[in-house]
Amino acid sequence: MAQGWTVTNWGKLATLEYGKSLRDYKDSKGQFPVYGTNGLIGWHDSYLSDIPSVIIGRKGAYRGVHYSSRPFFVIDTAFYLKPKIKLDTKWAYYELQTKDINSMDSGSAIPSTSRDEFYQLPVRMPPYKEQRAIAEFLSGFDQKIELNRQTARTLEELAQRLFKSWFVDFDPVRAKMAGRQPAHMPSETAALFPEKLVDSPLGRIPNGWGVKPVLEVCDLRGGAQPPASTFIAEPKLGYVRLLQIRDFSSDSHPTFVPEKKNLKMVTEDDILIGRYGSASGNKGKDSLGRMCRGLAGAYNVALMKLEPKLAGREFSYQIFNSNQFYWYLHGISSKAVQSGFSKKELAQYKVVIPTGDVMQKFEMLAAVFWEKQKLLMRENQTLIELRNRLLPKLIGGKIRVSEAQEIAEEA
Repeated sequence: MAQGWTVTNWGKLATLEYGKSLRDYKDSKGQFPVYGTNGLIGWHDSYLSDIPSVIIGRKGAYRGVHYSSRPFFVIDTAFYLKPKIKLDTKWAYYELQTKDINSMDSGSAIPSTSRDEFYQLPVRMPPYKEQRAIAEFLSGFDQKIELNRQTARTLEELAQRLFKSWFVDFDPVRAKMAGRQPAHMPSETAALFPEKLVDSPLGRIPNGWGVKPVLEVCDLRGGAQPPASTFIAEPKLGYVRLLQIRDFSSDSHPTFVPEKKNLKMVTEDDILIGRYGSASGNKGKDSLGRMCRGLAGAYNVALMKLEPKLAGREFSYQIFNSNQFYWYLHGISSKAVQSGFSKKELAQYKVVIPTGDVMQKFEMLAAVFWEKQKLLMRENQTLIELRNRLLPKLIGGKIRVSEAQEIAEEA
């Protein structure tokens, strides 16, 4: 073991403090994050922990380990770590990434993390200065990964805004009707848009454009649910990823199944849409109608795959990604706790279809945004794999930070 390191257990380093019951955190605009057993779930105007620290899931089949870099609130489904000694809590977060929290069960009816088991977990603890160095090195990966994710989200928002401007608000046409050059648009692109709006079954639309049922423009096809007996928790040779609703927001619980010819595979360009979820209408959190791209593997019956027909892939994607479609979907879905939609119901939804030259121009621009997003996702995958390879070696004292830096530079 490296010089200055000690062997101890978590019970001597910190306590697990209970979270507290809380209401109305989901829609709150408070300044302090609220955490539950699987991560950030809302905001509140007060906190339980006044220092950055670790949140550990207390109840549920899947209990995560999370970190807040600012004071935070924890609800009663989770614990938070309170140091007994001088401790870098970010290092503690990475150290606990190497532990199997979900294997610790208190024996209650609902799977629950045992505090007694947690306190017995062994720890190889470096001096405080080295804790800081390890945490800063690993944080560098996480910061770059998050920056890439933010950039990808911005690119996604740009494509959405372009779609809304051209095909929902008809901004270029309205500008020409007012005698103005469409803003931020080359003259050759502006020339593709008509100069007036005309009546249609969906209201006023650009002259020469049409209205069609959405399933004439693109189709949605469901996947097949493999037998649960074939599921495994870790990938093996000849196994593929089974995409599930929970994968929309987290890769923390992936499932794998044997690779077979009858499993319909998706590529990173394929577009998936959540078929089931609650009917509460909480866009961005609810699974029903949520879009998913950039994942490869098998997909199950809870997801539908988008297949473009008359329109291009990017145009079709934005149809289903629009607020208009999302709220239509929730309007036709049942009000049961677990609701969904049928293709028969979807057939009633109509969309505005532009002329081919306008659609082609949008397809070209939006495809550029998507290609940049894919590059960022691929870079993140490389960063995640390298971080996950170095993390246990650093935490276990097998390599020092200087060695890890050299490995990272050569990768």
